[in-house]
Amino acid sequence: MKKNYYLLFTILIASLSFGQIASDDFTYSDGSLVGNGAWVNHSGNAGDLLVSSGQVVVQHGTPSEDANLPFTPVSGVLYYGIDLSVSSSSDIPGSDNEYFAHFKDSGNGFRGRLDVVPGTGGGNYTLGISSSGSTADVVWGTDLTFGVTYRAIVKYDQDSGVAELWIDASSSGDTSITGDTPSSGTSIESFALRQSDSNNNETITVDNLIVGQTFAEVLGASTSTQVTIGTGTVENEELPIQPYYGYSYSQVIYTAAEIGVAGAINSVTYSANSATTLANSGDWVVYMGTTSSSSFSSTNDWVDVANMTQVFDGTVTPDGSGNVLVTLDTAFDYDGASNLVIAVDENTSGYDSTTHDFYCTGASETRGLVYYSDSTNPDPASPVTGQTRDYIANVVLDITESGASPASASWTVSVSGTDATVSVTVNNFTVAAAGGGDGHWHYTIDGGSTVMVYDTNDLVLTGLTDGEHTLVAWLVDDNHAALDPAVEQTTTFWTFSNDECSGAIAISDGDQISSDTTNATDSGDNSSNDLWYSYTGNGQTDDVTISLCGSSFDTYIRIFDACGGTQIAYNDDSCSTQSEVTFNSDGTTTYYIMVEGFSSSSGAFDLSASSTLGIDDVDLSDLKIYPNPVDGNYVTILSPVNGTKYIQVFDIMGRRVMDTSINGNTLDVSLINSGYYMIKVTIDGQSKISRLVVR
Repeated sequence: MKKNYYLLFTILIASLSFGQIASDDFTYSDGSLVGNGAWVNHSGNAGDLLVSSGQVVVQHGTPSEDANLPFTPVSGVLYYGIDLSVSSSSDIPGSDNEYFAHFKDSGNGFRGRLDVVPGTGGGNYTLGISSSGSTADVVWGTDLTFGVTYRAIVKYDQDSGVAELWIDASSSGDTSITGDTPSSGTSIESFALRQSDSNNNETITVDNLIVGQTFAEVLGASTSTQVTIGTGTVENEELPIQPYYGYSYSQVIYTAAEIGVAGAINSVTYSANSATTLANSGDWVVYMGTTSSSSFSSTNDWVDVANMTQVFDGTVTPDGSGNVLVTLDTAFDYDGASNLVIAVDENTSGYDSTTHDFYCTGASETRGLVYYSDSTNPDPASPVTGQTRDYIANVVLDITESGASPASASWTVSVSGTDATVSVTVNNFTVAAAGGGDGHWHYTIDGGSTVMVYDTNDLVLTGLTDGEHTLVAWLVDDNHAALDPAVEQTTTFWTFSNDECSGAIAISDGDQISSDTTNATDSGDNSSNDLWYSYTGNGQTDDVTISLCGSSFDTYIRIFDACGGTQIAYNDDSCSTQSEVTFNSDGTTTYYIMVEGFSSSSGAFDLSASSTLGIDDVDLSDLKIYPNPVDGNYVTILSPVNGTKYIQVFDIMGRRVMDTSINGNTLDVSLINSGYYMIKVTIDGQSKISRLVVR
């Protein structure tokens, strides 16, 4: 795989992520800016504000045009970010203050004005920021150099009217300067560039504009990667199409390892031999999707087109070198973790010469599936039996890599009696009061009212009732709206008013324990007493099964990784038959087992703990599941045993929430709610049960 990197911005609305409102990389033909995109003139001589070599040239002197880029107004905080470079024949003089970029309201209210101002230490120049006035309220403390490109980020609070400036920052916590506080804020409707007559008549080039609602959204350019997969020259494999037949439909799997990056796929280029014209084979519809499979298992193992996205519908033609560029109508958001499926549906009834064909590269697995016919035009929604190919069609993918890492957060709960301490860890997101960061977080406890938190300090919940509690926490922006995609976690924990575990009976592998009421309590939410046991393990990482049997009575078995706190396993089966709970022991933690709802009138029962690591599991002892905990949509399952992986996932209630199989190493857990689970992986009749935490 060959990768070539260069910087690129995309102005496709489909690629805008949460909070991002407008963007422009100014990739227009040289000439007037106005008339391109949505830019409009609001002052000065029309046509004076120019684009040159993919940048806007803001001149001071004779040119006088001012133009703005309108966008749909939003409330709260706004940011704009631009790359800028200043050039001049001499240092900016002391009498020169000229703003050149700003937000604009519905009239001529200019806010968050960015000024070129004299250097403070004898340098070429520096920048200043004004909340609302025409000259800088405060200037950047470090001098800047002519000809060097800097990233300026300006924040404007539409409620308070205060503006803030960062230069070449990587986060909102970096050094910034803040303008004056005006009497009121202003509702913003556009971003503007301004030209005027200044003392030095400097020139400013502006590029890579982003307007957004968070600092991360305007941080900077993302990396566009040209990913080349396959360089072979094998022909006659009918991938992506067969030009010598009237109709073709194919699917090819490209692995995540081959692609290597995540982001928006903008185009795909296929390579054909120099004879190929596609004169009768150029009517294409292209679909993209993801799969956990790394190969096709049969001639009917088509990926359902209902689970894919149509990204192109049009006519394609080769260039002079045989390359066939397909510029997608809709950029495909590729997650970087799954394998990519590209389907090509060719719908021209005619056919080309037998010598016309595309180049392919051999693969160690069945990576291609194809159907072609002169008489039957296949329906991608209901494809007929195809032919398998141990080949891939050579492609070059243009991918605009994901920019700033997405926001993430995790919440943990520790318990002491009836008090619970909530700790939060936040990444790529600054928690602060309104206007001071990217937003804050909310939580509910047991479905109660929403509570707002504006810091990341530990939060103590006091005086909780005995028993089970559910904490739901999520990140929000300054307008109290949940992030998109949501960053949310549900945590279930238990509190006890007394030290319930102090009388716990220690058990070890194989123990059989008769009914005992000496450690019975009434801490649970069932009407009868509870019995407590503890299990530490044997120093090895084992899967432990607690078996409860005896005369018939309803009860619950709960497993905790501390005396109170997180419940990691649960079973509420009737004891008329043997009931089991399985959990993963790390060999050192003391786990507490609560048999809830015991009644002395229920009769005797036995409780046993035994490692489930048997002879069939030895080969799976090195099975790895990561990341665990998982914050995203996918986990990787690596095993020294080859074969199809049969997956079962159970929640803490013992309910099966997933039953599937994968041929590769990637499992999609996006439909599983946050919480604690047990995951059972079976390969070739051998099984291993592990703990899985989904955040």
